[in-house]
Amino acid sequence: MVQLRRSTRSRSQKSDVESDHEDDQNVSTIESDKNTTVNNTSSTNGSVEESEAGSDEQEEIVDDLLDEPSSSEDDDPNDDDYLDSRSRKRKRSRINGDRKRTKRSTSRGQKTNVNKTTLGNSNLPLTEEEQKEYLENVKEITRSDIFEALSESDDISIDEYLRGWLENYETNRDSLLAEFLNFLLDCCGGLIHVEEHDIHNNDSATDTITEVQLLFEKQKVHEFHLMISKTNKKTGAYPNLYNNFVEFMSKFLDVANDLQLLYVESEEDNNEIIMGPLVVDVLTWLSALSVAKIRCFRYIATLSLYLFQDFLTEHVVNLERNYIAKLTKQLNSERKKKRSNQKAIAKLEDNINEIQNSKIITENIIENIVKICFVHRFKDVDEIIRSESVLHLSTWIKQYPEYFMKVTYLKYFGWLLSDTSNIVRSQVLKVLPNIINIHSKKIDNAAVRQFFERFRQRILDIALKDVDLEVRLYAINILREVISLGYLEDDEVLAISSLIFDDNEIKVSSHSKNSRFLNSVAKFLAKVTSESCDDFLKNNESLDEDMTPIKSSTLVKVGIIMRFLSNSFLFYIQDAGELNPMEKLHILYQAAEFLSPYFGDQIVTICKLLSDDNTYEKFFKVIENLSNENEQSRLSTQDENDTDAVSFNATPLLPTNKNNVILYLTVLSGLCYGASSIKNQQKNAVAEAVLPHLLQLFKNLPIQSADILPPLLYIFVLFSFEDWVQTDSEKTLAEITRIIVKTVDESVLSSSDTDNVYYKTLSTTLDHIESFKNNELDELWINEVSNIEIHLSKFLSENATLSNEHQFNEFTNTLYVTYLNKLVLIGKNYSIEFNHDLLVLLFKKFISVVPNYFKEFNEQTLLQINFKLPIILVSWQLHKWTEISRKSALLSNKSSTNDTEEFESGRPNSSIIETLNTISAILDQLCDILIAIKYNNSGEINNVFKIKWELSNSIIDIVVALKCFELQLPTENEDWRSFIKEKFPHYLPEDVQTHLKDVFLFLESLYANEQNIPLERVGDEDVTLNELHDDPYFTDPEKELLVYILKLKGTQRLDLLNSEVTSRLRLNEDKFSSVYQSIMNDEIFEEESHHSSSNPTLNRSELSVNEIPLQSESRASTTELDPLEESSAPSTQGGLRSHTTTDGQLDTIQENSIEETSP
Repeated sequence: MVQLRRSTRSRSQKSDVESDHEDDQNVSTIESDKNTTVNNTSSTNGSVEESEAGSDEQEEIVDDLLDEPSSSEDDDPNDDDYLDSRSRKRKRSRINGDRKRTKRSTSRGQKTNVNKTTLGNSNLPLTEEEQKEYLENVKEITRSDIFEALSESDDISIDEYLRGWLENYETNRDSLLAEFLNFLLDCCGGLIHVEEHDIHNNDSATDTITEVQLLFEKQKVHEFHLMISKTNKKTGAYPNLYNNFVEFMSKFLDVANDLQLLYVESEEDNNEIIMGPLVVDVLTWLSALSVAKIRCFRYIATLSLYLFQDFLTEHVVNLERNYIAKLTKQLNSERKKKRSNQKAIAKLEDNINEIQNSKIITENIIENIVKICFVHRFKDVDEIIRSESVLHLSTWIKQYPEYFMKVTYLKYFGWLLSDTSNIVRSQVLKVLPNIINIHSKKIDNAAVRQFFERFRQRILDIALKDVDLEVRLYAINILREVISLGYLEDDEVLAISSLIFDDNEIKVSSHSKNSRFLNSVAKFLAKVTSESCDDFLKNNESLDEDMTPIKSSTLVKVGIIMRFLSNSFLFYIQDAGELNPMEKLHILYQAAEFLSPYFGDQIVTICKLLSDDNTYEKFFKVIENLSNENEQSRLSTQDENDTDAVSFNATPLLPTNKNNVILYLTVLSGLCYGASSIKNQQKNAVAEAVLPHLLQLFKNLPIQSADILPPLLYIFVLFSFEDWVQTDSEKTLAEITRIIVKTVDESVLSSSDTDNVYYKTLSTTLDHIESFKNNELDELWINEVSNIEIHLSKFLSENATLSNEHQFNEFTNTLYVTYLNKLVLIGKNYSIEFNHDLLVLLFKKFISVVPNYFKEFNEQTLLQINFKLPIILVSWQLHKWTEISRKSALLSNKSSTNDTEEFESGRPNSSIIETLNTISAILDQLCDILIAIKYNNSGEINNVFKIKWELSNSIIDIVVALKCFELQLPTENEDWRSFIKEKFPHYLPEDVQTHLKDVFLFLESLYANEQNIPLERVGDEDVTLNELHDDPYFTDPEKELLVYILKLKGTQRLDLLNSEVTSRLRLNEDKFSSVYQSIMNDEIFEEESHHSSSNPTLNRSELSVNEIPLQSESRASTTELDPLEESSAPSTQGGLRSHTTTDGQLDTIQENSIEETSP
């Protein structure tokens, strides 16, 4: 261990040490700050003082300890805490008068050329010799007794240890003080100790600490044990050190007071009570450390002084309340007696004077700590020290508000709101709410009001646009606390309330920063509406509470909530840019989710308001009249010259028009979902609140509207069949489903709707109803399918002759929006099987004649056309036979049905052959149309490839489904396999593959031209593709290209794609995104490559009309490919195509082609 022997050295020796130190600067692992304070706030802070160098601070500090405290700033007529910094002269507050000093230039602390701060272990590489030397020094060092005691034990009695240690102060002052300083050095990881003669004279404190720094910096590495114990308690060598250190310093002056070391009687001034020598000693040496260049020195000294101050602020209040106040009360009582005891009075007066003197000395120490430490360290270059300054100042204000709750100290919070460190800003914002609560309960709010007048805009700016979301959250918490104090304007309240709206997807059950931020805004909004509701009821006391079955105050609360949501949403969309109606509903819905913990108890009230207009009509009229009066009053009192003034109608908003109904219903659905998501136990309560009213909501509201139905269906799909049963509402379930079926039947579903909320909600609702496994509900949808098929057949028959392209365009649009798209929607969940006549009619009247009219199609028609229904029909047929195959395997040892016998025999019969022939005929027709559609000029290319792309998707989906069906046949069904291979040797003929490749070339060119990617081409490719731009049918070319590539790769993995197409797919592989390359390299399929290819299984429930197939997470093995893309068809297993050579003539599906029998 290195011992410091400064007193035996000459000044020349000291210079040598300093010279050695400078030579070692480039290898030292200690970060030192030449200037220990810095202005860390922006120019808007106002009056942050320039930082002084450490020696300059120390010179003032020594004087401060010896002078009397200055008078309170409240008595200073020149108090300029909130004056502009440009007009304020820089002032240096002193305890006993001002002393002129020479200013020293200051700047942000410069650091030595190191990689490691003093707040942790060094990461700078050390040589083997240096490591060995350091480890030997650590082994040889003898730590101070205090360090050994506090670092090793977790159950040490700090109070007893301190008492026994401090009892020796008067007899052995130097030894005790040296041990105290060595304890601090040990906590910093120093390998140096001071000796008794080094600390004998307090006047040498500055020089001694300077030498300690020089020797400390020569260490190649050090460990800041105190900080490690705080931040890495589990892995640190001394896990108990930090907690014991805090307790030690917190009780230090308390025990000293018990031992009569805090105050002593002066021997010179008639036994006057003065500050004890112990206090002067520790303050002197801690203050010297607090301005050191070494950060860990400053941190540990600052923390010690702040912990002393924590005790002193509590102690001075205790003196006043528990001693001076009580003794004064006794004294007054004694004086009021008729025969007062003069001796008792004299004794009480002496005791009061003694305690008052003690209080004055305590306040003197408090003020000294502020001046020697806080006013310098609150702007330290180290953000941790600045953060500690904020935290402890808040403690002092809470414990001693009469002294610290002044603008003199609150201004420090305001300045640090502009700190460059988010740690410091967040610390300031975390402590301010508690300070506001203190002031509101104990003292006048003048100081807080002045603080907010000065820094309100800064807090608002942080809440609205700080770079750190956590900091913004804490700012919102402050603003929530000051709502009731009236510090915020209406537009400021709306600006904060509008933060509840976010167009990003954020889960209410998440614990992410975004989720916690929205929850904080929700609390703010809840507080605002509560205050507004109270104000409204107070200003309208004449409102009849029993006007309706629901208390008027409850209806007012709901209306106020809706009013603020409406006003806030209007404020939000002013800056949100263009939003379509569905995006607005989604944002509002998500906001309601986060409001559910605070307004979830209003679900029943909202349901009743929406489901029964007549009952609350009188209340609606009363509120409407009040709203009109309020609006007139607002307009009449608004200052005409104040064009920036913003005020809003704050009367309850009620569901009296369509827009308000949409608002109410969207909020209702969001509240239900939010309450159900946060805690499972709340879901039952939500079900009991809303399910009994749901049928009436469906009946009373105009659900034909695309804005009304989705929120209602959101509520419907929240609850399982068991929830309906538990709430005794299952009897209404069938009637609600019947209403939904009727709504679908009467609706107009465009092909372009498949991506919007209305269509997706209907699709989700069908999934949900199917999951009930309720025959009565399923029968409603099956009957609807039959109903649509009947009307479809009639429609096709009545439109037998179409004389021109205009009629065909109109015919096509009606066909899709009225019939085909509904069948696709329902066919996702319920079986669709066209009879022979209807299938022939559909192909004859529409599908097979598309090549005759496609050149005349308008844009609307082309957007409608798709070929998803053939996939539906094929998929359900193959699904049926797959289920039969599974049943035959399960019932192989039991009685079999006619269908299962066909599989058990291993030979296909007429039924399956008829099915396969029908599928083959469908596939033939689609392939023939794909080949027949061609373009003659560049003006037709977009229209042609829109149709070819739709056809290609359907052909690939059907072929993959057929191939999967073949591969999953039981191994014992060899005759089946032979029959399929013999009659249907090809799935994708060469000419069809060529056209599939052409579609790929189109999509590739479309995306490449959009991204300005130059493409390589082979000799026979159409150069017209290089000119593609702004296709009206492909809004996301990259997505469509990737999806199509996935489909083609699926066919390749099933050995259905020739090498020419495969090689062309890879030609420009390196020019596209990593996702494209992962598809081409099969990396996207490797996630589930361990699955067996001998047992392919396709789950019908996995296929969705809006989901992209062949995703990497579920498409790995060759036989586990989903054949559908953006199709609502059920998954299938198996199938084939019998190829018929075509010469360009189109054959429609005729009876003989469907009824053809196998050899």
